[in-house]
Amino acid sequence: MQTDKRVIYWGQIERRKLAGQLLSRNFTELGKKLVDADDIGIFTDADGTLSEIVEHPDLSSVAPEMTQALTKLDQVYGMVVVVSGRRAQEVQNLVGEDELLYLGNHGFERRKNNRTTKSPGLEEPARRIAIVKSELAEHLPADPGIFIEDKDLVLATHYRKARNPQVKEEVKLLAARLAGENDLIFQNGREVTEIRPKGVDKGQAVLEVIRENGLAQAIYIGDDTTDVDAFRALKHASKTGEISCICVAVVNEESPAALKENADYLVESIEEVKSFFLWLVEFARERRESV
Repeated sequence: MQTDKRVIYWGQIERRKLAGQLLSRNFTELGKKLVDADDIGIFTDADGTLSEIVEHPDLSSVAPEMTQALTKLDQVYGMVVVVSGRRAQEVQNLVGEDELLYLGNHGFERRKNNRTTKSPGLEEPARRIAIVKSELAEHLPADPGIFIEDKDLVLATHYRKARNPQVKEEVKLLAARLAGENDLIFQNGREVTEIRPKGVDKGQAVLEVIRENGLAQAIYIGDDTTDVDAFRALKHASKTGEISCICVAVVNEESPAALKENADYLVESIEEVKSFFLWLVEFARERRESV
């Protein structure tokens, strides 16, 4: 594990601790890495990145100030893409900006200008997802803090509020077993397991968008295990010379180790994500004015 990870800080506690030096150095360093704004795609996760993690997905909300920051980014950068495990329309409703591109169900869905398209050939995987949902509902531990979230092509089992900590392991083992038996992908994240079809993940979905739009650089911001797929895919593409990338992790005590290990920079809150977006907006505008 790297021990010299640079951290982008905006919080007052961190400012006092670091006397602002690390913040200044990171922005200077980051600015030197950025190519022309028109050639940059900004890719961001939703839950835990644009909005706080809450007890139930239905309670999630994106602050108007965050949506405004995304809109400003979209005006000065090549494109802004929200990448989520939620359904594409659901994440668009959460963010509240119609003109962005939304990759839902980890990339199995795309939505832009209020129109959703799905990847082909999903009938059989959808049938297996339905089987797993039935099995989960029948065999999950009897704990009122555990519930299933059906995202159409992604099946999530939330256990954050499980009253008995021991049943969390039971949930993970059960979900992993059912995914394997039905030839599906299993991933465990921040107090939630996800089961989805093979063939697409956030990394593959993001690379497809990059190639289709001829982007030279990608900035990706995420907070969980599924975002590691994007980090790794982007870094592999960067090593081959296809693109350059900057990976930013939103970290806390729940963060998987792989998230930090594969990130270029770290932030510690949703507020810091918004500040980062606004800094990117100002940076692009200042660079254009100086040309």
